[in-house]
Amino acid sequence: MQLLLKTMLKTKNIGLDFDDVIIDHTKTKIDFVKKIDIKISPKQSLGDILKKILNKQQYKETKEYIYEKATYSGKEQKDVRKYLNKLIKLGYKLFIISRRTSKISRKEAIKWLVARFPEIFSSRNIFFVDSDTEKDRICKKLKINIFIDNKPSVLKYLKSVEQKFLFNPFKISFDFNKNKIKTAYSWQDFFKKIGAK
Repeated sequence: MQLLLKTMLKTKNIGLDFDDVIIDHTKTKIDFVKKIDIKISPKQSLGDILKKILNKQQYKETKEYIYEKATYSGKEQKDVRKYLNKLIKLGYKLFIISRRTSKISRKEAIKWLVARFPEIFSSRNIFFVDSDTEKDRICKKLKINIFIDNKPSVLKYLKSVEQKFLFNPFKISFDFNKNKIKTAYSWQDFFKKIGAK
């Protein structure tokens, strides 16, 4: 029984969102909107919340800056390196599935990932979509069992994924079905909750 359980764990495929899950844009967003005289807290830097604070043009400019010019200087989420390496050692297969629409933003994300995690990511396990609804199509194709994203609005589309996790380091209160979506408050918490040891 234990051998079967270990084998099942080793065949798990994990889908990972990129922005604000692997890479941390918090400080970059705070600094960028400060230039247009808008002060935000780390919690308010989250995409869905920031969208309500900024007007349409300001939000568009912020996103373009973050996804294009500022991506390469973005820092890693706390402990992400440690836990990605642990998952790889345990036999998990990792795939980035990110909504980035422009060629420049996709190129910058690949450049960042390959420079920092050459032993984990390459063009073979990095996928981009034009809309959040497309993520499930990629998950189905890759047989993703577990997915982690920082937006509940994205996770609800992932019908083919068994375990869905909301990456929520700021412990923001969201209204979603807690039976279908679990919360991970850190990379350590995610690692524990998927049963990796």
